Amino acid sequence: MASKLRKRNKHKTEDSRAIVERARAQLLAIFRKAGPQHGDVVALRLSLTPETDRGCALMATAYIDERLATLLKAYFVNDLKLMKELFAHSGPLGTFSSRIDVAYAVGLISSDLHREINLLRKIRNEFAHEHRVLTFESPAVKSRCGELSVSSHLSNIPSRRQFLTTLMMVLATLNVKIMRTRHRRRILENLSEKRLKVLKSVSKDLALADATLK
Repeated sequence: MASKLRKRNKHKTEDSRAIVERARAQLLAIFRKAGPQHGDVVALRLSLTPETDRGCALMATAYIDERLATLLKAYFVNDLKLMKELFAHSGPLGTFSSRIDVAYAVGLISSDLHREINLLRKIRNEFAHEHRVLTFESPAVKSRCGELSVSSHLSNIPSRRQFLTTLMMVLATLNVKIMRTRHRRRILENLSEKRLKVLKSVSKDLALADATLK
C-alpha cells in the first residue's frame, strides 16, 4: 500500500513539473512574439525563482544596468569606439549609478522611474556590501522595499515580491523606451540623408548659377 502511494505521489510530482514547464514554454513563446527583449525579460524572471534572495537582487539589477546602457547607446551618436570608452568599467558611464543619473539628466527616464531604479540599486547594495546572510525580510532590505511605490498598494505581500513586481515594471518601461529611442533615431537618420541630398542638389544649382553669372 505504501509503495503504491509513493508511486502515485511520484507521478503527481512529475505531472506537476511537466505542467509548469509547459506553462513556462508557452509564456516565453508569447512574449518572444512581441519582441526578443520581452522574451528575455520573462526568461530572467523565471530564472530568478530558484535563486537565493542575494542572487535574485544581484541578477535583477545587473540586467537593469545592462538595459540602461542599451538605452543610452541608442540615444547617443553611433560611434562604437567612443561608446566603448564611455561604458568601460573605468569610464564616465561605467557604473550603475552614473547610468541611472545620465539617463534621467538627458530626459530618457522620468523622475519616478529614476527614483524606483535608484531604490533597486540601493537594495542591491545592501546585499552586495554585507557579508552576513541577508534576506528580503532582513530589516534594512525590508525597509528599502517599503520605499518602492508598489508597497503603497501591495504592503501585505512579501518584500521579495515587491522587489520583483517593481523589477518587471521597470524593465517593461525601459524596453518600450529603447524601442522608441531606436525608432526615433532611424527617423532622424533618414531625415538627415534626405536633407543631405537636398543640400547637395542646392549646392550644385548654386554652383551652376554662379558659373553663369561669371
